[in-house]
Amino acid sequence: MNPTDRAELARLWTAWLECRASAGAERERLIEKAGDHMCAGCPAPNENEVAALEQLERGHRAAWQAYSSRLLHVYAIASWASRIGLEKPTVLGGSRGGPPSGD
Repeated sequence: MNPTDRAELARLWTAWLECRASAGAERERLIEKAGDHMCAGCPAPNENEVAALEQLERGHRAAWQAYSSRLLHVYAIASWASRIGLEKPTVLGGSRGGPPSGD
């Protein structure tokens, strides 16, 4: 894997982790708020809070899609290079080689 692919995957992974943490924290907060409403009569989550959570969860899914698509793209290139006999393709960070030695 070349340094550009590695950096892009790291960036996408970090973005996904941040989205997951934000959505998870907000989801937990709203669940607790709903529980407090049911048990103690405190205010229930309002429509704006629920809409904001839905937005965070959409961002979480989009971040995962971006990361997994890029990861699969990188591995598809590696698989293709392997099938045609490139030992270390430029795309993956090595030098282009011919068929494996030993023929």
